[in-house]
Amino acid sequence: MHYKIRKGDVEAAFAEADVVVEAEYRTPSQEHAYLQPEAGLAYIDDSGRVTVACAGQWTDADRKSIAHALGLPEDRVRVIYPAIGGGFWRPRDLSVQIVLALAALKLQKPVKIIWSRRESIVGHGKRHPAILRAKWVRRKKGK
Repeated sequence: MHYKIRKGDVEAAFAEADVVVEAEYRTPSQEHAYLQPEAGLAYIDDSGRVTVACAGQWTDADRKSIAHALGLPEDRVRVIYPAIGGGFWRPRDLSVQIVLALAALKLQKPVKIIWSRRESIVGHGKRHPAILRAKWVRRKKGK
């Protein structure tokens, strides 16, 4: 992503600046090491829908992603979020959902997955690395 934030006459501010500070900051990927494992279960419900129960934050987005990945109409996929702990942004991404849905669909049996800590670290991107470039100017008067 690339965001440019400008307010006022940027070129004039740089030309009139007494001090210019320019820097680049890099952050590595981060593992949150959640207490709750990445886990879930899936089954075919009485209406013939692939049903996935797992942690998450947006049932509709998960349902659309699962349906797209499996080539199913969205009304053939159901996502349930049981009581879960804090998110820390992890549940907003897909991890076990599509694999669960695929296994339940192909096996026509209930399935469950509980990722170990190692599997979680290897298999699910957490906070992505970032490069931030910034340039600030200041005048002697403090503006």
